[in-house]
Amino acid sequence: MRRKGRIYTYAAWGGVAFMVACLVTTLVDGRWDHAALVGGFLTASVAYLTLIHQLPRVMDLLVILTCLANTYGWGGRLLETVYAFDDVIHLVTTFTAALLLGLWLGQSLREPLEERRSLLWLFAASITLAGSVLWEFAEWVSNAFDPLEDPLPDLLFNTLGASAGAALALWVLRRYPPETWRVRHEPPGPP
Repeated sequence: MRRKGRIYTYAAWGGVAFMVACLVTTLVDGRWDHAALVGGFLTASVAYLTLIHQLPRVMDLLVILTCLANTYGWGGRLLETVYAFDDVIHLVTTFTAALLLGLWLGQSLREPLEERRSLLWLFAASITLAGSVLWEFAEWVSNAFDPLEDPLPDLLFNTLGASAGAALALWVLRRYPPETWRVRHEPPGPP
């Protein structure tokens, strides 16, 4: 079981290497605004992999794949060229954020989780949606207060993603208790 978990983390670090390549490409192309966003996702990825060690290892890969999709959306111009890629990114990003937040909150609640399930779902989804509204506001400001192009579809997909992510977090917490997620002190030896 430990080996399988480590494979997720190793694959996640491979995704970070792809993000570095995307950042270099974006910088070489001189797209500084996109390079800043790619660098932000790269920084968030490295921070997650080095600082967060209490969530299931499969989350390492999910977080990095989400950041990688955002990175290539901005750096690889997929947001501009692939139909509905923006909608998919909004759905996946808020799904991952709500799932992470729900797992983190559920882990800290411990007992009695059953009595607080709806509150946990509401809190994880609401915090994620508040972040997505701030993102839409930042897009509006960065476009020099131009009329908003697509806030309603973005917020619709954000709502769907956050709701589904928070619901999945509740299912994971019920099916796989936090004590089974990671072994705190793995013995040294071959993986």
